[in-house]
Amino acid sequence: MPYTKPFTETALTSTAGLLRLGRIPYLNSEPFFAFLSESAAQCVDLVPRDLGMAAGRGEIDAGLMAVADWFRLDKSFRPLGPWGIAVPRKALSVFLLTKQPLKELNRGVISVTDESSTSFALARILLRQKYGLRVSYRRGAYKGALGRLVIGDEALRIAAAPPKGWELVDLGEEWFEWTGLPFVFAHWVVRVTVPEKTVVLLSGLMETALHRGMAGLSEIAERRSNDLGLTQEQALQYLQNFVYELGPQEEIALGVFRKLCSEL
Repeated sequence: MPYTKPFTETALTSTAGLLRLGRIPYLNSEPFFAFLSESAAQCVDLVPRDLGMAAGRGEIDAGLMAVADWFRLDKSFRPLGPWGIAVPRKALSVFLLTKQPLKELNRGVISVTDESSTSFALARILLRQKYGLRVSYRRGAYKGALGRLVIGDEALRIAAAPPKGWELVDLGEEWFEWTGLPFVFAHWVVRVTVPEKTVVLLSGLMETALHRGMAGLSEIAERRSNDLGLTQEQALQYLQNFVYELGPQEEIALGVFRKLCSEL
């Protein structure tokens, strides 16, 4: 049965009223949200890029934010705690689809999903600095594209039934082979104007929710696997690939990626 214990008896509030919590509706975010009561906050489902834009407009008080957006908004948001979404090596749901070797993409066009912020920055960094390629990018579908960047649940569905003739290049693995570091895709952050009492309550909420989520990975996998074209075991193995509590190596990786993003 779903875990429904309220995370607090008191509504979480910000300067705008009830706390507005950005929630990424991807399988890899489920350990944070699957057993989270919504009785004390207003949860808003947004893909990573949309969440970042909503936060920039002042419409989100806290959430699991793509790190590329957090770098851009770091004067308005601070880390909530040591929580995020990272991979030690393979991302398993961030792919560059291509029919040609990467070195043959030079001067070509890559189409980019409208959902991505961090993965888009990662692709640009890898293709330019690791491979020395000069390519152009187009958001959305582009008929003449030599490659396509896909992320999240869409990438999982594609990986479950790869299109014939296309290679799936895992950008997490590309990063690891280049830097020897894990990669952090998202970080839990909170708006700097949120009252400290609310931040403390929210921090406790997330710690409890993640603890319950990690204990319930099999339940999450069972519930979500069918709509993604995965077996329950595949969904579970995917979830077990992620690091949700960031440590020293993830912090180093964040610093390296932030520097590279600033050089874009």
